Amino acid sequence: MVIFLVLDASGLNSAETQDNFARDYAARGSYRKALECYKRALEIRRERIGEFSSETVTSYVNLAKMYSALLEYDNALEALLDALKINRKFNSSEHLSMGVLYSSIAQVYDAKNEFETSLEYYTQALAINEKTFGTHPNTVTLLSKTANSCFAHKDYEKALDYYKRAVRTNEDLHGMAHVSNAVLYEKLGDTYFETNDTPNAEKFYNSAISTYKSVRAENGDDCKRVLEKFQRIL
Repeated sequence: MVIFLVLDASGLNSAETQDNFARDYAARGSYRKALECYKRALEIRRERIGEFSSETVTSYVNLAKMYSALLEYDNALEALLDALKINRKFNSSEHLSMGVLYSSIAQVYDAKNEFETSLEYYTQALAINEKTFGTHPNTVTLLSKTANSCFAHKDYEKALDYYKRAVRTNEDLHGMAHVSNAVLYEKLGDTYFETNDTPNAEKFYNSAISTYKSVRAENGDDCKRVLEKFQRIL
């Protein structure tokens, strides 16, 4: 007896199935194959539910992730801007999903070394994130990303501002004895070092070392790394 299988929304023609294939390929580093699966998922969604849906937005974001993994930043940016345009149709300008998209776009502009545009999108993402969450780990993460971008592009004044905001928020969340604070203290030390502000570099390297010692092994790699940096300013 011959059995014929009809593939409907739950079979190989399902967008969700293509997404699953894509995630599996991506986990193995096969980004080009993952990209093709995500493209098929997008086309299925367009045919079945139309262009303007949250699921289609997700498909564009998935494409952007694969393009970024393949270092095809112009294509990643195009996919994210398409996602942003669709998302604006059914979400307000202050919706959290807009902030997530702004942050993703900022990271792509960062990769393209277009710092000013990147900072504009990070700023918009931060405004939404702080309004939505206030004092929250997500806010710390976004402040840190923005600061890292400023540091990488040698805008140390802005980097200091964002790192300090991240520290204040993180200390409110966790107190001072937390490993994420140690990371931020170290970043502040690095930034002050780059501006030739030795007293403040010393201050924050000391804070980083003390915090790393309190939450990790006293002679661990983190402490050793910061001690090496500290030696530069002695």
